[in-house]
Amino acid sequence: MRSLKGIFLIVTLVISFCLREVTGMEVMVSLYNERSVSTVIFSPLSGGYTLIADGRQVVPQPVSQPVYLTVSGELVMLSIPGHMGIYRSVHLLAHEETSEFKIRPLHTDLDVREYHGSVTFSVEFMRLKMINRVNIEYYVAAVVEAESGNNALPEFYKAQAAICRTYAMKHLNRHMEEGFNLCDEVHCQVYKGRLGRNPVILEATLSTRGIVIVDPDSLLITGAFHANCGGQTVNSEEVWLSARSYLRSVIDPYCVKRNRRNWETKISIEEWKSYLVRSGFREAVMELPSGSLRFTQRNRLASYRLNGDSIPLAKIRNDWRWRSAFFSIEPNTLRTEIIIKGQGHGHGIGMCQEGAMQMAVEGKNWQEIIRFYFQGVSPIEYTKVKDFRF
Repeated sequence: MRSLKGIFLIVTLVISFCLREVTGMEVMVSLYNERSVSTVIFSPLSGGYTLIADGRQVVPQPVSQPVYLTVSGELVMLSIPGHMGIYRSVHLLAHEETSEFKIRPLHTDLDVREYHGSVTFSVEFMRLKMINRVNIEYYVAAVVEAESGNNALPEFYKAQAAICRTYAMKHLNRHMEEGFNLCDEVHCQVYKGRLGRNPVILEATLSTRGIVIVDPDSLLITGAFHANCGGQTVNSEEVWLSARSYLRSVIDPYCVKRNRRNWETKISIEEWKSYLVRSGFREAVMELPSGSLRFTQRNRLASYRLNGDSIPLAKIRNDWRWRSAFFSIEPNTLRTEIIIKGQGHGHGIGMCQEGAMQMAVEGKNWQEIIRFYFQGVSPIEYTKVKDFRF
């Protein structure tokens, strides 16, 4: 039986080999974007880095030791053995696209993260602004891992990579006025640093390198996905108020074979009625018998309706922070509470991740997965996308 050290070495070599094959466009990603970080330690891990501050190289040799960076008014104070200074911006330039570095935030409870590529530090709103310039395929592989974990088959990861790449390409200008393309939070896509030690994800990402998904007009789709649809996805306009021809509700026989993530919660009947009144229902709802509050979803509906009044199920889900809008309501036997029984996890639009994982288990390829959840779409090379600019 191989030792863990031996297995780790093999995995590392596989990933290193794959990384050497990557070339192409880079994206700029804001790190710890929604956090107030004032001090970090940058540590080079591999590949070599040149330290540039305000446009000039401040130490002659490649950086081999940790670099201390902290906010000093509107400037960055830089400290490294043999040099200290205060600058408008500090740039750690990677010698190779496979170069790796580590960021350790100090005086916070934030985790240490590792990244590929280069990084620039400046000060904005009394916090460090950290921009990682990274090859888009490294970025996509890291997002796939952060968004879907490490326990799926290659065809699922290929589908997820194509979707994540499409989402990134579609939103490249989202933060351009702030000096970067994408942030590392859910607002763009979750990016927690470089891919870990799962060569399957990287190989799947590279096997779909440069591929994005387009609609019948050859425009990039909105690559939506969620954890579990509970057996049926939802039309986009029922959540986002804008219809997309490719984001149509589909009955999903795959995710129900896995963990449907059934959930349940309870609310007092008085609390539920009060909520309905606050949401625009007529006051008469307060006098209704508890049985009239009963609501059943065998297939997904758009709204909860009662005596001519209605409220979107997506709004109810957001207001109560429930896992999904695919739920039914039943008064308890004492008629003091309503029991909400739900299924699924997430907004329900686009690809159901657990369903897609099951499709891969059943032998479906990544194109079949994509076309099941997105209607009338096609995978193409991003350079062929209509009106694409970068």
